[in-house]
Amino acid sequence: QQRRAPMKRGNDGWKATIDIPANAAVLSYYFTDGRHREDNGEKTFAAYVYGADGKPVKNAHFYMTSFLLLARADLDTRVKEAEMEIVEWPENFRAYSLYFTLLFERDKGREKSRKQIYEILQKLEDKYRDNDEYLNLTARTLFYVLRETELALKVKGQIAPTKLWPEVFMMYDREGKEE
Repeated sequence: QQRRAPMKRGNDGWKATIDIPANAAVLSYYFTDGRHREDNGEKTFAAYVYGADGKPVKNAHFYMTSFLLLARADLDTRVKEAEMEIVEWPENFRAYSLYFTLLFERDKGREKSRKQIYEILQKLEDKYRDNDEYLNLTARTLFYVLRETELALKVKGQIAPTKLWPEVFMMYDREGKEE
């Protein structure tokens, strides 16, 4: 959603005020005088939206990861950004999904990253065992990241059909389908 805000020169620099939608997590912006544009080398600028507690709001790091990809940031930087979201918002299960995918890609599926993902899932299970969001995260991770089809489908079976994430809903037994 694009918004414009005219800037005014004050004693301590230029300022502009814009209304930020309540569900915003990241702002992407650039500066222009109508003829020239400063857009950070065609990458725009991006900034977190902060809450009253002084920390980035839920999904700020999650969405910033996409901006980092567009800005051609390396995989290490994107993994760290995704990790910050789960540290600050431990119940953001979608953020774990992104983190696991990036971690696995960065480490090229090595046993170290597999073990790390299983350890995180185990810690989450102790607290969220019956939570549909946790179960979706587990099923998605097992199926798409760790390629544990049979186990993923077992977990999927524990989730009410109306609570399935779209990508979990689409999971199927590849071997059974081929038969």
